Amino acid sequence: MIEIAFYIIGSLLIIGAIYQVISAKLDEQRYPALGEMINIGGRSLHVVRTQLSKDAPTVILEAGNGLTSTSWMLVQPEIAKFANCMSYDRAGFGWSKPSPDLCISVNDMKDLHHVLEKLGMPTPYIFVGHSYGGMLGRLYAAHYPDEIAGIVLVDAYHEEQVKSIPLPSSRIMTVFRIMALFGVFRLFVQKLFPLPATLPAQMRKRIHAEISAYTWTQTTKNIFSHVDESLLPFRSLPILDKPMTVISAGIHSGPELRLKRLFEKSPII
Repeated sequence: MIEIAFYIIGSLLIIGAIYQVISAKLDEQRYPALGEMINIGGRSLHVVRTQLSKDAPTVILEAGNGLTSTSWMLVQPEIAKFANCMSYDRAGFGWSKPSPDLCISVNDMKDLHHVLEKLGMPTPYIFVGHSYGGMLGRLYAAHYPDEIAGIVLVDAYHEEQVKSIPLPSSRIMTVFRIMALFGVFRLFVQKLFPLPATLPAQMRKRIHAEISAYTWTQTTKNIFSHVDESLLPFRSLPILDKPMTVISAGIHSGPELRLKRLFEKSPII
């Protein structure tokens, strides 16, 4: 009986792994890159940019943790009517290749700077950051103040927030990574990360496909394994002398509450 059980389990794992590989390949065909791949030295980041004119202002859209340029699909076309605009996928997310460096805020900031240097988009930038992306905006402005004209924080995360709302442990993300390897995470991704029904169906499918990728769970696991290093630069970040607008929904909803119910000791934000 034990041998039969091992055989069944082994067969299911193999089938699950095959399912994950085939599904990932199909996702690549269904949801191709919307922009261009920019080489930043041995690897590429996926960038979606809309050029209006060299005299127009430039808006940089920075997505929240685990999200990509897809999250700005409805926003970027509207901004493109009056400004140059760029969104992109951070390393290891969406179509961007993983980085050999630690998944921490300083390295994310350096990647963005390399991309912007390569693109040569007109400065100074208006930086719009959602959640973790808002933190990167503050960090970028502190390191490259001459390149930033102003910042818009959209439900931005704050380094002190981790004291009252702990982030998921790397152990939980390791479980997700194993689930993703065998296709199980993909089966439950819509339940774990529900999206507003008001979003276009194709957009919801694209976001869920991106989250279902094994590289997504791998990168996310690496991020939460180095949270302390990522937050460290913000402990001594100077007060920014830049125009700033803060936009906040005021009510937590969506996947963070769903995960909080599942893993009460390690809620996500």
